[in-house]
Amino acid sequence: MNKNTYKIGLIIAIVVLVSIAYSSYRTFKAYDNDSSWVVHTARVKATVESLSVHPRDISNNIRNSAINRTPIDSSLVLSKSSQMKKELGLLDSLVIDNAKQTSNMVEMRRLIEQYANFSDSLVKLMSTNGGGFDYNLLRMIANEQTMLDSILNQADVLKHEENRLLDARTQERTQSRTLTPITILLLTLVALAVITFLFIITFNLSDKNTQANKELKSKVNELNEEIEERSYLQELLTNILNSSLNGIMAFESIRNDEGKIIDFQFEVVNEGAANITGVSKEKLINTTLLKEFPGNKESGLFDAYVQVVETGENYHTTNHYEYEDLNTWFDIVAVKNGDGFVVTFTDITQQKNHEQELLLNQQELESTNHNLEQFAYIASHDLQEPLRKIRTFGDRLRGRLSDKLDERGNDYLNRMQNAAERMQTLIDDLLKFSRVSSADREFAAVDLNAILNAVKIDLDYQISKNNTIIESQELPTISGDAIQLNQLFQNLISNAIKYSKPDISPKIEISVESSEECLMEGMPKTDCWKIHFKDNGIGFDPQYKDQIFIIFKRLHGRTEYTGTGIGLALCEKVVTNHGGLLYAESELGKGSIFTIILPKEEL
Repeated sequence: MNKNTYKIGLIIAIVVLVSIAYSSYRTFKAYDNDSSWVVHTARVKATVESLSVHPRDISNNIRNSAINRTPIDSSLVLSKSSQMKKELGLLDSLVIDNAKQTSNMVEMRRLIEQYANFSDSLVKLMSTNGGGFDYNLLRMIANEQTMLDSILNQADVLKHEENRLLDARTQERTQSRTLTPITILLLTLVALAVITFLFIITFNLSDKNTQANKELKSKVNELNEEIEERSYLQELLTNILNSSLNGIMAFESIRNDEGKIIDFQFEVVNEGAANITGVSKEKLINTTLLKEFPGNKESGLFDAYVQVVETGENYHTTNHYEYEDLNTWFDIVAVKNGDGFVVTFTDITQQKNHEQELLLNQQELESTNHNLEQFAYIASHDLQEPLRKIRTFGDRLRGRLSDKLDERGNDYLNRMQNAAERMQTLIDDLLKFSRVSSADREFAAVDLNAILNAVKIDLDYQISKNNTIIESQELPTISGDAIQLNQLFQNLISNAIKYSKPDISPKIEISVESSEECLMEGMPKTDCWKIHFKDNGIGFDPQYKDQIFIIFKRLHGRTEYTGTGIGLALCEKVVTNHGGLLYAESELGKGSIFTIILPKEEL
């Protein structure tokens, strides 16, 4: 038996002993619980019996007074009424766990309160008559007897239910009393077996101590070797840091009593950092960031470093530092390290001075961007084949092995397929965007009404499914690319449907106006068309009106709304290709208006 076997045996033994203790506790608890319920049932019966005595005593008092023509004992009636109310409250608390008895008690309370009110009236009448005897008094006494019988009958109902419970609970207690000695005997035997097993395991473990000590010595030797190796690596790391031309510093946070970061202590400084800052390593190690470089506070770098430590998000910036006799451009990268951070910085002053030269190469950069657009199209196109194979073989795996995989395996397979599907959608959108970006077609006359009708047909299922209403004015014929304009209309309409309110049918109103104010919109000085797409959807915060046209920018998570964040960027690109402008106006929860401005051209 190896050490793991001993551990498993010990765990099993402990579990068995705990189970024995728990079973013994449950056995005694069950017996005690059954006994408590028997006592509880007997108490309920006694209380019901006591409760039924008081109205009888009141009734006897009334009848004796009527028969003997003597004054009625009103104090007795008041005393019995008070006792009835107390015992009603006691009964309510005793049967609160029994829905049937609770319902019976509602009826009993109604009868008792009715009887108490009636008997009170009867006592007052008898006291007024002074022992007199008339027909009205006889009728009330007869009614009093009927009410008393109803109370006694209801008491019998309560007692009958309690007798049934008493029989059942007595039987359960008898069974518990019979099984308890047997259970204790069996558990005792099992406990003895477990103790014997534990003794054997303990005895066997003692024989393993010598071997364990030898192994421990071997581990100690290995640990010493590891310490030596780490010392070597520490020295190597120090040499690497000092050989870097970049400045590298490590800091530990200094916090106040409230836990807020108020400064950073230098922990590590390489030679590059000392050379760039002009401050020796020895001086920096014994001070803090704000003491030696207070300009970090005013420049905003300190607050950025605090965010790195508190959030764990990396920070990268270019900063012109003009403090502590420094006038230097730095490229700065900061990453979290424990309760501090490590910052790497490079003097890029010389690069910044060359920026003017870089501006002269703008034309070359634009050409490069064009080539990149072509490359994005080609790369996206070439990605489809391996992605198609991933999806195909994923489907084959699902068809042949889904019943052999466990739940986690099927989950991994589904995630792979979903990721591949999202990647396919992203590639398709990238291809569309690349086609639009690289399109160099000759424009022709395009009837926008025909474009709208074609889009309605393409989106027929989506429109019907969401009960979408599309209302449009007569649209103009313009000079343009029909394929790109179809994509523009389709994206705007599908977006309006996608971001509709869940309880309201989407409504899209398309209007057009001729305008001579294009110059004010940043357009060339010419007449233009303004085409408005207005919807009743969820809208968006106006502060994001420019960001929504950035490629891959999404205002919602992928779990809320599907999509890649390319659609509106593509729309803007199409409008730009046509020499126009696209902008949006919206308020959260009040729908959106997308306006397309296109120049009028002679056809």
